Amino acid sequence: MEIPVSVLLVTYNSNEFLKKALLRVIRAKNYPGEIIVFDNNSMVKPKKIIEDICQKRNCASEIRYVESEKNLGFARAVNKAIISSKYKWVLLLNPDFFVESESIYLLWKYALRRYKKNRIIAVGGKICKISDRRITDSIVNKLTFLKLLIEFTSLKKILHKIIGNDNISDFWDRTSLGSSVPIKVNAISACFLLVNRDDFISIDGFDDNYFLYLEDLDFSIKANKFGYNIYYFPRASGFHYCGGSSKDNNYKIDIPSWSSSKRYFCKKHFKVAGQIISYIFDTEDYLIKLKNIILK
Repeated sequence: MEIPVSVLLVTYNSNEFLKKALLRVIRAKNYPGEIIVFDNNSMVKPKKIIEDICQKRNCASEIRYVESEKNLGFARAVNKAIISSKYKWVLLLNPDFFVESESIYLLWKYALRRYKKNRIIAVGGKICKISDRRITDSIVNKLTFLKLLIEFTSLKKILHKIIGNDNISDFWDRTSLGSSVPIKVNAISACFLLVNRDDFISIDGFDDNYFLYLEDLDFSIKANKFGYNIYYFPRASGFHYCGGSSKDNNYKIDIPSWSSSKRYFCKKHFKVAGQIISYIFDTEDYLIKLKNIILK
């Protein structure tokens, strides 16, 4: 059965995973009416992958391919693509995320039923790491200066070695993550997130200043301020490769983008305190460069 949901995948050098991600979506008994693949100027364009799927797999979903002339970053790409989506509910899906069976249908059904009563702007599902099948941290607690100071700096590693707690900052909401029933949360990852398109656009979507990382946390904070609610729906799940577009990077993340995003986030939400954290980031970066020079 076709369901009125648009699935949006923003890709960048993710061809290795994209085909599997798309097949998991279109093979569902209840499949989305539209799939949008927005390519952020990948070195090898995924157009042929999409054409092959449409020709060989008897795809019932309408697949639209959009090709950007330059890499806009994740936030800007989503903002641009979501405007043209066919349906009111849009599932943001990482191209290296493989959704389980009827998860899209379950997310949509829950959001539709609770939308007006709970003023839901977004519902996220359970994200499991594909390497070991463990549930990945995807829900964030309300933030404080101390939480950011620990989570975004080397203090986290230092305290982890001393105390043995990898969530010493209490940044991640593992209580909600362990819930077996739908639960309202403060903030959630956009890796596997169903959003109400009209409400998303009404509060200006993601902040374009984030090229990659933290745009979802920033969006969650903004949505809460506007009186919207965000829910975690654990019955909907899937497996995430983690860092598909950065797979050739030993850190599995884009370091320059992470460095830029965390600085912008801290300054935006914590003003003077955020500037202080930014100075700490600068000091850490200098010490790392100095260490690398010495080791050479």
